[in-house]
Order: sequence, then C-alpha cells, then structure tokens
Amino acid sequence: MDKQKRLIILIHEIYGINPHMEFITQSFHHLGFDVLCPNLYPVDKRFSYDQEQEAYDYFINNIGFSNAAHIIQVLIKENKENYQQVFLTGFSIGATVAWLCSDKVPVDGIVCFYGSRIRDYIQIVPRCPALLLFPSEEKSFDIQALLKKLNRKEKVYIQLFDANHGFANPYSSEFCKKSFDESFRLISSMLLKSGS
Repeated sequence: MDKQKRLIILIHEIYGINPHMEFITQSFHHLGFDVLCPNLYPVDKRFSYDQEQEAYDYFINNIGFSNAAHIIQVLIKENKENYQQVFLTGFSIGATVAWLCSDKVPVDGIVCFYGSRIRDYIQIVPRCPALLLFPSEEKSFDIQALLKKLNRKEKVYIQLFDANHGFANPYSSEFCKKSFDESFRLISSMLLKSGS
C-alpha cells in the first residue's frame, strides 16, 4: 500500500471538538493534508465558550496533560507507517499536549497556538521544528519571560501577534482575521516546506 503524503493530528482546546475545530480541519484539508482530530473527551462532550472554567476544570480533573499526551502518542504510532509525514497542531491545552509529544515520538513538526501551559514544561527540547504562535499579551502569565526561555531552544520558532488569546478562532470574540491569516501563511510555509 502506498503511503499517503501528509497527516495533521489536530488537538482540540478545552471546549472539545466544536465548530472551531471543524473549521480548522477544513482549513488544513484545503492545504492538502489529511486531518485527524481525536476527541479527548467522552463522545459528544463539549463545552460552550461561556463555560471556560468548567471546561478547564473538566480537562484537568478528568483527562490531564499526561494522559492526553499518551493518547496522541498512541495515535501517532498507529498512523506513522501510513504517512510520509505526520504533524501535530494544537490549540491552547492542545498546544501544550503537542509540546509534550514533541520530544517523545517522531513527528515532522508541531504548531502550537497560544499554548500558555508550555511554561510548566519548559524543560522539553523538541526533536522536530516547533512553531509557537502567541498573542502579544496573556492575562495569566508573563509572555516575555516565557519567550526568553523558549528562544534559547533549537528548532523552536516563535511568532507574536498583536491580538488576544483566541485570535485564530472565528467563533471567538477575540478572533482577529489579520492574525489568523498571517498565522496560516506561516503554517503553510513551514508545513509545505517540510514536504519538499
């Protein structure tokens, strides 16, 4: 059987698989990628945006970063032999999960949208190119202090956007089309260049 060319494993944020994840899946399909977006939650479990704290608590208390990373690592191993390249893309907690996987299993690159909890796993050194996309400010921590630590790592590429957490989500009040378009230009460049 011929290997398919490229797969993106898309890791959802605390709200579960929602229209935002479906939109991102279609955006990557348009770039020519197969996309898997595994549900880290029980079937049909999702939260609305006004349930942010409840969704975060549910993830932390019922799933957790280590368990989520294990699920994604298993998925990578199951699919690696069928694809020439496998990439991870994650949003918020999903970005931190992608970061946790970046030094454990062989993937061809990771893209992390506003992975604020990466700050708790700063010791990780990715084995693949890692594109980290952050807003210029985060309300819960000092983004500049994190960037100073991350900038010392090889294979880590950071882009700040003059926008807020959620800038790449067209269903969020924080959506910024300019930042979203620019982020997808960067992603396209990274992913498509990796395939040449």
